[in-house]
Amino acid sequence: MFTNSSLIYFKLWPGGNTTAIVSQPIPRKLQPRIARQIMGNDRSIEQVGFIERSRKKKAAFRLQMMGGEFCGNAARAAAYLWTMHFPRLKKVQFEVSGFSKLVTALIEDEDVTLLLPGSFYIGSRRFSDGTLVDLAGIRHLVVSDSKKRDAVKLINRICDGYAAVGIISTQRKRSVVEIDPLIWVRDTETFVHETACGSGSIAVALADFERNGSNFSCIRQPSGEHYHVILSRRKGRVSSIELSGTVRYIDEGKIIGKTQQQKVQLASHAA
Repeated sequence: MFTNSSLIYFKLWPGGNTTAIVSQPIPRKLQPRIARQIMGNDRSIEQVGFIERSRKKKAAFRLQMMGGEFCGNAARAAAYLWTMHFPRLKKVQFEVSGFSKLVTALIEDEDVTLLLPGSFYIGSRRFSDGTLVDLAGIRHLVVSDSKKRDAVKLINRICDGYAAVGIISTQRKRSVVEIDPLIWVRDTETFVHETACGSGSIAVALADFERNGSNFSCIRQPSGEHYHVILSRRKGRVSSIELSGTVRYIDEGKIIGKTQQQKVQLASHAA
């Protein structure tokens, strides 16, 4: 039953890229609208994810993003939030929209590492003056920071049915790569210059891997935080991906609108 009532969301900071996580059950068709309302209510929030019941027995929960895309930072934030409610857990497996396989998060205090199988990486190719990196649930164009671009036209050229597309401008400073991510999400029709980007950082590391064979990258986010990406390989191909960085809980937020009357705690989603 739906009624006019308040909707509570949790606000987290995964090294920048402030994320709202909604634990109340929200029908998929309403999620983009709810996400736009949350982001409009609090301009610091860059994306919204929704906790759902898991489809697979081994998964603790499912994270469904506002546009059905994959998001590495929201996945790390959701894992951190889960262990706030189940503090003895240091490892959790769960589902994320845009990717058919389970992902794993390791939590040690505020350090959260997301473990992904190599199949998350679909492939890459040269495009214009950058590298187009296809990941499950999201596509990124990794480019040099030296040129100005019409981002909207460029995203229109490369969206190709993806739920989300990013342009990741990069600048190398010694052993660190600085990024400036612009992310478009189709269903919410949002363009956000994110203060940090997990999947974009992975895309930068993969582009470097294809060019130079590097399996470790330190990526500086616009927030000033550093993410670390480690690529494992087997027979010259990526076999697993690790994305690590800090996550902090900020507070709860609330919007007034149509939502389910019953507030469902995270525990009710556990398998």
